[in-house]
Amino acid sequence: MASSLTVTGSSTGEPAGSRTFGPLTITNMLTVGESFSVALLSGDNSFTVPANSVAVVVLPPANNSVVLKLRTNANSGDGGLPIAPGALPTVYPFPAPAPTSLIVNAASSVTGAVTIAFI
Repeated sequence: MASSLTVTGSSTGEPAGSRTFGPLTITNMLTVGESFSVALLSGDNSFTVPANSVAVVVLPPANNSVVLKLRTNANSGDGGLPIAPGALPTVYPFPAPAPTSLIVNAASSVTGAVTIAFI
């Protein structure tokens, strides 16, 4: 069974008018069906990427103000990709081959659960 994540959106009031984004779809021919809702400790928090994953969605808790950054074992020495604050999702489609571990760095402990869902 396949799984997918679809993103659509629109932007109004632009100088040239409004525009629509998408739908943009990330599709996996398999269903991974694995997710975590965890509190993050200060520093690196590592998660095993399930086999056959093609992307991840990271969703911080509402009102989160802790600086979070995302990286993988493929770029573990990197500074990381900033994760949007608050309860805004960050979607990261994996390059081929997919990483084997996901690293979420927290500048300090996070109050509330961060949801990490693999596609």
